[in-house]
Amino acid sequence: MAFIFVTLIYLRPKSPAIAYGGAIFGLIYGILMGVARAAQGAHFVTDTLWSFGVLVIVSLLCNYILIPFVARSWLRARTFSSKQLAAIGVGFAVLMGAITLSFLSRRPYYDMTTRELKLPSSVKQVVVHLNVDLVKKTIDFKNAPVMVGLLGEGFGWANADERIEMIPDPRGEIYNLNIRIIPQGYFAELQHQLFLTLPVRFKDRVEVKIETD
Repeated sequence: MAFIFVTLIYLRPKSPAIAYGGAIFGLIYGILMGVARAAQGAHFVTDTLWSFGVLVIVSLLCNYILIPFVARSWLRARTFSSKQLAAIGVGFAVLMGAITLSFLSRRPYYDMTTRELKLPSSVKQVVVHLNVDLVKKTIDFKNAPVMVGLLGEGFGWANADERIEMIPDPRGEIYNLNIRIIPQGYFAELQHQLFLTLPVRFKDRVEVKIETD
């Protein structure tokens, strides 16, 4: 969508200023948006390049094939009966409805949940229990408090969200952390990453285990 203004280039015959200005703006805006998404970790650079490629291919097909085809079809449609026109209208409405529903179900979702934990100095093992599979888990030892972060990203309805429950359950030398992820609404795709940061003093003496149901 960030590159969409590039398609204004097709106004060149009638309005060169709008055509070139819109195309340049779309190119710059698309590149900046692509860099931002890559910095977030939401896309690879190749994703951004290919999104621009898809836009160019689709716009070329629309401008040089689809639009002339529609123009010729409109001339032929003048000879159709009212029933034929009604059937075409219903079919078009159904197609547009299906495309709209498909688009609405693919809203990007990106949410990071973090929480600071209090670990007793006597802890020798940290066990994290999750009810979902992880695509990535990162464990770091830094001069910082104990922090657990859960990144959820995917595609879903506009109102799609998820509730994160983090329930500590310390048992002597074993510190259990139960994480429950409860999706709210419809997700076409949803994946998670776990980030766990422990103080440097825990390194080499605290074992970390990640378990999924």
